[in-house]
Amino acid sequence: MARTVIRSLAMILMVATGALGTAHAETRVVARCGQGFLEDVDGYRVLHVKGTPYEMGYQHGALLRDHVRENTRFLFEEKAKDLKVEVRGINLLNPKRAIGGIAATQKKYVPPRFYEELRGVADGAG
Repeated sequence: MARTVIRSLAMILMVATGALGTAHAETRVVARCGQGFLEDVDGYRVLHVKGTPYEMGYQHGALLRDHVRENTRFLFEEKAKDLKVEVRGINLLNPKRAIGGIAATQKKYVPPRFYEELRGVADGAG
């Protein structure tokens, strides 16, 4: 029992003094926009945004412009091919119209700050 207590205390002491080593992440700032910035942490992109909902959205759109544009293109060009409601060979489902309808239905349940942030993302991404 005494050995277990001594080992436990030794382990606590090593952890407290850093004897077991500390994790170190390689970080570098990739880009800045307003109060926001994009950094690379061990190969992962980490987005930091700050400000009003619109400003945060704008920073997001500007700092990840290529990603936002590619995701939008993928949804409307690639994924849209999977969305089909056909009558006599005519596709009745337009993805933009479908998304607009969903957004209109949900609008009363979604706080305005989220729409402001999305408007900022769109403006920032161009």
